Amino acid sequence: MVSQKEPELIKVLVVEADSILSQGLLTGLQQHGYTIAGIAGQAEEAVRLFKETDVDIILINIQIAGDKDGIDTVLELMKIKRVPVIYLTAFADAATIGRMIAIEMAMHNFIASGQQDIVKEPNHPLPTAAEPNGHDVVDKEVILRQGNHIFVKRNFLFVKIKLSEILYLEADGNYVHVVMKDKKFTVRLSLLQVIQRINYSRFARINRSSVVNVDAIQSFNKEQVEIAQYEIPIGKTYKESFFRQLGFR
Repeated sequence: MVSQKEPELIKVLVVEADSILSQGLLTGLQQHGYTIAGIAGQAEEAVRLFKETDVDIILINIQIAGDKDGIDTVLELMKIKRVPVIYLTAFADAATIGRMIAIEMAMHNFIASGQQDIVKEPNHPLPTAAEPNGHDVVDKEVILRQGNHIFVKRNFLFVKIKLSEILYLEADGNYVHVVMKDKKFTVRLSLLQVIQRINYSRFARINRSSVVNVDAIQSFNKEQVEIAQYEIPIGKTYKESFFRQLGFR
């Protein structure tokens, strides 16, 4: 049996001069499933870590060591790459962060602020349904696009998925399966809503229920495409647009 690869978790950069508080934050974050990208006590170290590691979100105290405070440090970091930021205060201890309310709100607000390339769609109520067995089910309104990744919420945590690792999307009633090589997520959204929230140019719709990653296609003919162990039929009404996207007239 092939073991499943665990999805990538959010990487947090902690910028905090107080070693006791920073260690408490580190412990709390790790206990709740976050990955620590690094811990810095002043601006120069934060910039170095930010450049050297893949950071998804920053936790930073306004009062840090050195000539630059937390606000000046964030301004410098945002010139490198824009990510969500949480400013720590005396009240933002490990227990508060451990409840993940602040992190979740920061991720949502970052996307909602319009800083990411994401298409929004009016919310439509979806009927409740029994959860499929054998894979993770993600509630609606939790697909967030950031650069070449998406974040989906699983068991109260955001997990990070590379868009290039998605093989295809498959609609199944009120759900959509996000199929990867060794993992499957199921989101409680329509296929159109998922397409618009992900907004990835390498996706191509090939039938009423399926959207494929064209970079993952191993072979195809006029009737179907083959991706990994999957054979997905091409619908008649989607053939022309699909082959045009592949560069065929």
